[in-house]
Amino acid sequence: RLPYSFLPAVRQSLGFALQQDRSYFAHFSDLRNHLEAAYWFQAVSLLTSEDELLLVSLVEQAQKKLEGTPIRIPHREHRQLHLTIFGRLDNLFVKNLLEAYWEAYETAGLNVFADLEYLQTVWEYHRVMVEAIRCKDYEAGYRALVEHRELLYHRPEPGTVENGRQAPEMNGD
Repeated sequence: RLPYSFLPAVRQSLGFALQQDRSYFAHFSDLRNHLEAAYWFQAVSLLTSEDELLLVSLVEQAQKKLEGTPIRIPHREHRQLHLTIFGRLDNLFVKNLLEAYWEAYETAGLNVFADLEYLQTVWEYHRVMVEAIRCKDYEAGYRALVEHRELLYHRPEPGTVENGRQAPEMNGD
């Protein structure tokens, strides 16, 4: 018998919801934001020094992708960073809901296009969060988490013009 997982039920239900109405992603994203905020302090207090080094590495990898030629979207790093931060929680439901969020993020296509300025801002917040975690300044990390989660709502759509530049479509990893 396999161990229990909440993820298949959430995946199926959320997939059905997104097929019915893509706007449900915004509602699920809001739920994810509240979950991360609610569990931030508990989650970061459980991280190991190895976890912290992984978080630093993910930020560095993302920066290399953003500075490379061609620019690549650091989606794998983005997903892994958030799931690592909350990965030591002893709450299967929270962790499975967060995993489902990232699958829905991909289903919504948010992993394949982004404005470079938007990505640079997101990863600056991630850098601040990781540095705060390493310094055990969990309040500063929490503030960065809360501020950065609002960025998704201000993200330019692909093909739109923002600040005189078209938001590019890019391939992610």
